[in-house]
Amino acid sequence: MPIKRNILRNPGPATTTDTVKIAMVVPDICPREQDFTNLLSERCEDLVKIVKGGDYVCLVFGGSGTAVMDSCLNSVVFGLEAIMLILQNVPRLKQNPTEASVRRDLLRAASLAGLAISLTQTAAAHAISYPLTLKFGIPHGLAAALPLLPLIKLNRSLLSEHLNFLVKNLNLSSETELDKQITETPKSILKSHLAEFGVSRDELPEIARLSCTAQRMTNSATLLSRTDVLSILQAIY
Repeated sequence: MPIKRNILRNPGPATTTDTVKIAMVVPDICPREQDFTNLLSERCEDLVKIVKGGDYVCLVFGGSGTAVMDSCLNSVVFGLEAIMLILQNVPRLKQNPTEASVRRDLLRAASLAGLAISLTQTAAAHAISYPLTLKFGIPHGLAAALPLLPLIKLNRSLLSEHLNFLVKNLNLSSETELDKQITETPKSILKSHLAEFGVSRDELPEIARLSCTAQRMTNSATLLSRTDVLSILQAIY
């Protein structure tokens, strides 16, 4: 029986044919079961093949036609506010660790950072963090933070607008001063070099190999090679 086909003018496109509608009449499937995981993985692989994506992976994002733009915009806004709160309040935390307003602002920064990650998923910093945590016991949050400055430098041309925003709103004179403030932030309260965690320089190539996971690395601003990752590890050694 033919199904009435409404012409929808919202982004999507959301108008579907009868064959598509009928194809979706299937038994229910639980999204937490292996059957669903297998089905989703197969469709993602098919999409990569269609666009001849090579070593890339497909990330599924649920939403309307404009959802991806909303998520990117909100992720940037949340991320930048989190960075500002951290850089503004960690120096105050060092002076007075019990000050309630400082701890409140840092908790807000943590929440905003979590929201940013939930919208666009994690990328290279997290990929590098996993072997650091699993092999050397470096706390996950710290392991993900260690490579951030080298990653910023590597992607500086793509991040210029966001970096300029931070320089202006933190009342800094230049991106160089911003780099210096990021470097100074963990000093005296956190270790900031791999050597301090007992990592040997000879182990860096293996860490670089383990860091190059497709799902995380392909979500980065630029596609990093193993050589790029090794240079990042050397910078934080």
